[in-house]
Amino acid sequence: MRANLLASRSRELSGLCATCARKQFSIRTAAPVAARAASNLQSSRAQRNNTQSLSLLNAAARRWSSTSTSSTAPADPHKTTIAHKPLPYYALFPQTLPHGPPPTGPFEVDVRSLRREFLQLQAASHPDFHHHAASDAASSSTTDTPSPGHSVSRRKAEALSSHINSAYKTLSSPLLRAQYILAERYGIDLAGDEASTLTGPPDPELLTEVLYARETIEEAASEKDLEGVQAGNDARIQDALQGMAAAFAAEDTQAAVRETVRLKYWENISESVRNWEEGKPIVLQH
Repeated sequence: MRANLLASRSRELSGLCATCARKQFSIRTAAPVAARAASNLQSSRAQRNNTQSLSLLNAAARRWSSTSTSSTAPADPHKTTIAHKPLPYYALFPQTLPHGPPPTGPFEVDVRSLRREFLQLQAASHPDFHHHAASDAASSSTTDTPSPGHSVSRRKAEALSSHINSAYKTLSSPLLRAQYILAERYGIDLAGDEASTLTGPPDPELLTEVLYARETIEEAASEKDLEGVQAGNDARIQDALQGMAAAFAAEDTQAAVRETVRLKYWENISESVRNWEEGKPIVLQH
């Protein structure tokens, strides 16, 4: 076959001078070689990227497994059951959160760094990645039946991907992060139905500020009327975050609960300002 190919190309070049013919022949024969080299290089890079992604995913899975039996102390001393978490969310992001949750690590989170690490993990654990990896492995096999291990790997990736999403959503939000720390480390569930029994009646001064902000939003005639409300509320949010960080650092759970409740009110007000429509009633969640 190679001899026929050479003969065919020789006939095509017969009308050219000897020098031009040699050049054309070299170009035509070199093109497939270059294409194969480029394909091999691309395949090598893909394999290297797949190896790096799998290494990153396996490291996350190991952190998941090593912390799957971590427990929290119940808020009620009479309770004997201990809630087990499948994975403390902080363990998934060792680059951004190397010291873990407070008090060993800060309450504040670099959200940009967290998102970069999240995207790396999400790319490595994306089910489609494992689907293509399984397809490549199956295509290189001598049988048409895919290995059962491929589907198991994909299911594990789907579970970890879902957990990574939940972890990022929680840790990127100061309110959800505070609620998570209180529940994970101290057994205080401020996101559940029994939150009011844990926090008690709201502080009268806090309630007065909240009601005043609500009335101001309801009486606003334009978005410009809400600029002062938003500015004041932003300042209150920053105060709550600073108080919350100090409380968690000192392991002062009462202060942490108090500031978390305040932050929830202030974030509800911010949401009401963002969703404001003239004549629309304001509903604040407690």
